[in-house]
Amino acid sequence: MRGAASPGPLVERCLLLSLRRPRLVIALWAVAVLTASFGLVRLRVDTTTGSFIDREDAAWFRYVESTAEFGADEFVTVALTGKAPYEASALAAVQQMSSDLQKAPGVRRVDSLATVPLIRSDDSGDLVLTPALTGPPPTSPVGVGRLAELVNRDRIAPGNLASSDGRTLAVNIQFEEGTGISWSAALAALRERIPASGVNVSGVPVFRAAVSDWTRAEILLFVPLTLVMLSVLLRILLGSVQCVGVALAVAGAGACVTLGAMAAAGVSLSIATMLLPSILLALGCTYTMHMMTAAREGQSLGSSLLLVAQPVLISGVTTAMGFLALASVNIAVVRHLGAFGSLGALVLTLGALSLAPALLAVSGGSGSESAAQRLLRGRVADWLASIVLRRRTVVVFAWGVALVASCFGLSRIHVSTDIIRWFPVGSDVRDDYERIRSTLVGITPINVVIRSTGGESVVDPSVLAVIDALVNSLRSRQGVGSVVSVVDPLALVNRALVGSDKLPGSRETLEQYLLLLEGVEQLEDVLASDRLATNVLLRLDDNSSKRIVALAAWAETWLRAELPEGYVASATGIMYEIARSEEEIAHGQIRGLLLAAVAIGLVVLLLFRDYRTALIAFVPNAVPLALAFGLIGILAVPLDAATVCLGAMALGIAVDDTIHVIFGFEEARLSGSSASGALTAALARVLPALVFTTLAVGLSFSVIGLSDFTLVRNLGLLTSGTVFLALAADLTLLPALLSFRQTKGGNALK
Repeated sequence: MRGAASPGPLVERCLLLSLRRPRLVIALWAVAVLTASFGLVRLRVDTTTGSFIDREDAAWFRYVESTAEFGADEFVTVALTGKAPYEASALAAVQQMSSDLQKAPGVRRVDSLATVPLIRSDDSGDLVLTPALTGPPPTSPVGVGRLAELVNRDRIAPGNLASSDGRTLAVNIQFEEGTGISWSAALAALRERIPASGVNVSGVPVFRAAVSDWTRAEILLFVPLTLVMLSVLLRILLGSVQCVGVALAVAGAGACVTLGAMAAAGVSLSIATMLLPSILLALGCTYTMHMMTAAREGQSLGSSLLLVAQPVLISGVTTAMGFLALASVNIAVVRHLGAFGSLGALVLTLGALSLAPALLAVSGGSGSESAAQRLLRGRVADWLASIVLRRRTVVVFAWGVALVASCFGLSRIHVSTDIIRWFPVGSDVRDDYERIRSTLVGITPINVVIRSTGGESVVDPSVLAVIDALVNSLRSRQGVGSVVSVVDPLALVNRALVGSDKLPGSRETLEQYLLLLEGVEQLEDVLASDRLATNVLLRLDDNSSKRIVALAAWAETWLRAELPEGYVASATGIMYEIARSEEEIAHGQIRGLLLAAVAIGLVVLLLFRDYRTALIAFVPNAVPLALAFGLIGILAVPLDAATVCLGAMALGIAVDDTIHVIFGFEEARLSGSSASGALTAALARVLPALVFTTLAVGLSFSVIGLSDFTLVRNLGLLTSGTVFLALAADLTLLPALLSFRQTKGGNALK
């Protein structure tokens, strides 16, 4: 390995150019920032949940095909709860809303007791296809009793249009596919036609609009908040307004160039990349602080900066690798986070090695050391080195015990994403969902499409018998609130005409029943016009991605075994697509963590050219990650599409401190110091930068942790905690392992 003071010819030339021609370097960066700014103003923001759906998988094309055949499956439920079953005022409100909401833009159909035909026979035995509520709402106990009996005898209305006790009534709004309006705009138009109080509103469009609006608001909040926090922190730690300006200039320039590159590539700021601006600002400040703290050591500016140039370069490369591992996920927006996070880390590294030296040269250096730096370099570094060297066995043992204890939490980790859990308890989105779920059937839609592959009609007694058996099995499964299929209207017709729910065994009779139902618009939801496909509609009480995917897989497997030859089945639906993508993100990023660990390990191995040293460098980063994931398991926090990002991202960031400690240690050893002297000298050199940069990164993620949006908050707090754990490991476990290595290996690190 090269000496710690020899960063390599390319980096050395970059530094020397920045110090000799600082105004030229600053001008080049200004041109880059100005050019990026033209693209930055065109950066699109797409914070919808649809932005992270996997649109490249065959399942997505099946979903698109199903919406063309059966219509969009996204709906909004408006629930009214009266003081008494089928209260007249609530029924009148249902009638009024059903009429008004049908006029809202983007609405395909409104389903309620006032619009959905209930299939039955009249006193003379004739088939009746009219809604339960056709005239003025009943007010007498007899009229209310008849209405309740009519609803409860139906196979579809209970739970979907009215609760079992009749106190809660539902108005379900179905939307057109491809209306071209945003969900926020569509919901705003609906709310104008809904009573301002006394109702609960929920559904997938509500979740999606709330996620989008919430994410946009937090982008506007956390970027300036992070800037303010970093400015105050830098001012306190470095004691100089000039240092604050240099650090923010480098961070801002790197972030601007990276986001400008995103805009030029046509990539939107999405629900996955919304954290990128704050992360880039924090990383830019950390890399620059390493340069500025080194510049205060009393040597010439060039000599001081050369001492930390190589560690800063390697830190940037490992951080880039941590981000790049995210690009292994087969979801476009996560690949974008990985690719542009990696690009940003490299751009910021270049900024720290060129723009920062140029700004320091123009401003006359970074000034004198702050009181915090002097304290850390002096008494704190001496005390820490002394404690670790005297108690190194205890230190290693303590971290080992913590690692073993974390295994309990690691064994309890489970991967699952629930959109509702993203919203805080007490928010309208979550509370309305819970109230509707507790009184009506579930409002999470999943479809199972059964399709003929040989041109045979699905309206075949053998196929319908399988569907009926599937429906009965699904209705008995936990978490399934409602199941509706083509069997239900056909069975209701049969009951009305012959008094039996059992379907006739003749295809001709079934086709005659369908002719009788020709005017029922809801039939289009479950049967394709060409009779070559049918749709089983599920309404679930659970938004867990793991359970949605598992239920869909079970239904597909069950049908594969039971359907006659010539028919196939597949699960689909917008919530299935979201759940499938969330599962891919979560499991894909677990793979990404392994890739990041291997890639970073190889970089460290190539850097130190000794597997034992590479292992020593890797352990203090792997242990804090294991502790963090163990805590996740103990707290029963599921690994979702956000928190699973923790691993690869935190590993890439945390390894920075390890690199600086080992470089400082080796430089002291190469100069002839003993192992204890080298450790004291290394800590005296790098401790201020390590503490300052960890505070910058950790507090930046803590700012994100202030979010009420659970998805963002968990990632912010867990990453912040992991970064601080990594610092503790680098200041205790790493020195202890280095001292053991010296004792057993004899000479300085190779």
